[in-house]
Amino acid sequence: MSDKWGPSVGLPQIRTLRDPTAWGPLDVWRDADKLRQVDYQAAAAYAISKNGTDFTPWSVYRSGSYLPHKGKDYVIRTGHERAHLWDS
Repeated sequence: MSDKWGPSVGLPQIRTLRDPTAWGPLDVWRDADKLRQVDYQAAAAYAISKNGTDFTPWSVYRSGSYLPHKGKDYVIRTGHERAHLWDS
């Protein structure tokens, strides 16, 4: 990992910056601690995508690797079938 970049965080997989304030105005959203909050992830993804109009910041979009999955229906499953067996 470079000195600039940190890990990708959250459902939108936003790549964090080690110092978000050292870069461009949209990069202030790339704060790893704040990106652990779901509402912040949504706001950051919206801002970074220029209000949902530009997805080029995401490598999955640039590479086209999402295309085989486009238009498919998926079933959302929550929980784990054996969660009742885990210690609380």
